Amino acid sequence: MKYILINTLIALIITFNTLAQNYQPPGGIPVPEFGLSEEAPAWPSSWPSNEVVNYYYIDNTHPNATNASNTYGSPDRPRTSIPEITYPAGSYVEIHAGLYLGGGQIIFTGNGTETEPVWIRGVSSSDKGDISGEMIVKGSYGIIENFVFSTDYAVVGVGPHNGSTAHHIAIRNNEMFGTGTDVSFRFHDFADAALVIHNMVLIWFSATLLSKGGFI
Repeated sequence: MKYILINTLIALIITFNTLAQNYQPPGGIPVPEFGLSEEAPAWPSSWPSNEVVNYYYIDNTHPNATNASNTYGSPDRPRTSIPEITYPAGSYVEIHAGLYLGGGQIIFTGNGTETEPVWIRGVSSSDKGDISGEMIVKGSYGIIENFVFSTDYAVVGVGPHNGSTAHHIAIRNNEMFGTGTDVSFRFHDFADAALVIHNMVLIWFSATLLSKGGFI
């Protein structure tokens, strides 16, 4: 069954603090099978001092941050950039501070599962990572949360890209703002699954909220 749940209020300035676990969808809309109630995993026991396979720690403001011989990063020695790769099931990516631009687009694939989703996240709702490039999300069972998208091209794109597909993606607890015409989500051609957009703050002056356009 295909469905899209959008729980987002839009205005020039908005505060929206509904807790996901208490959210009840309007009558006639099913509760999503994925994306609202999942909780991020705890830090691995080898942090803060050691790298852990498939646990990524990124903070480009940290004095010890480097990408050199530092595949995953750790709290004591973070990476400086977000890896644009295919993440296996259960991967955890924690992103601090910013800005993060990538090459203008930050593109990644998450091969998550229902029991082992891929987490791409800022620290918390009060300590968000700052993204200044368009984020394109591909793959399955991914959760994107706790970010500020802070440019005039603040876009999260979910859907087919270069032959890939996307399904079971949750975008939650983020802020998007800018003065341009692209402060938006782009999504299209989902394969038998849900996109969940929950608990968002959107601040804009001339913007497209939801677009079905393709990706460059």
